[in-house]
Amino acid sequence: MIYPRLWNFGIEPVGDMDAVDPDEIEAALKRENMDIDEFNKLLGISTCPIINGKTMLYAWDAEAVLERMISGMKTGTQLLWD
Repeated sequence: MIYPRLWNFGIEPVGDMDAVDPDEIEAALKRENMDIDEFNKLLGISTCPIINGKTMLYAWDAEAVLERMISGMKTGTQLLWD
C-alpha cells in the first residue's frame, strides 16, 4: 500500500500521475472532523496536475500532509521547503 492515509480515508489516486480530487479530500476531512484549512496551510504551494479540466492534487503531497496532520511527523514532500 503506497498511500495508507489516503486509503484509510477511502481515497484512491487516479491516472498515471497518481492524482486525488481535492473535493474528496475535503469531504473525507469533514467526515473525520478534521480541519480543511489546516490541510491547505500544510499543503502550501504545490504543483497540481489538471485532469479532464479539473485541478487535482498529487497523491504523494496529500499523503504527506495527512500523515503530518494525524501523526505530527513530517514525511515525503513535507520534508521539502516550498
